[in-house]
Amino acid sequence: ADSRLEKTTRDRCLRLLPLALLAFPWLTLDFPSLAWWFRLTAAWTTEHFYQCLGLAVDRQGTSLVVAHLPFDVTPACSGIKALQSILVAGTAFCFLQTRNRRLYWASLAMLPLVAWIANTIRVSMIVATALSINPDFAEGWFHGFCGWMVILAVFSLMWFVLRRLSRRMEAGATA
Repeated sequence: ADSRLEKTTRDRCLRLLPLALLAFPWLTLDFPSLAWWFRLTAAWTTEHFYQCLGLAVDRQGTSLVVAHLPFDVTPACSGIKALQSILVAGTAFCFLQTRNRRLYWASLAMLPLVAWIANTIRVSMIVATALSINPDFAEGWFHGFCGWMVILAVFSLMWFVLRRLSRRMEAGATA
């Protein structure tokens, strides 16, 4: 079959197709159970993290009591909107950072894990802030700010890793 696009142009265009799928809020609208699993696993991981630190933790579903202070990983804290944002921004980010097709698809496959890690770190940081400063501060403006900080940190780390991997792959291809 004859294509109107050169192979390299066609390959780059194909790598942008996931953006068409992610452009709609299907994830947040059609997968409420995914949001619940994001909340539950973030609460579970936070429970075990603080237990490893020696604090008394009791968890019932998505509700936590850490050092006698109650926390609830509510639907607003599910991270599902962050997941959609990370998938969209991450796809564009991976497209811009990787020239190697295999590295691009591998990094794209890692984005849901990256979003889950970012959300879990956010939940743990909010608990740490409530325990060390006060609960009102953690529930106030810091709650949203913490989400942005974590996403920025995760993308900074991704940028660093993808840059190093791209350089290695380019060096291996020229050697």
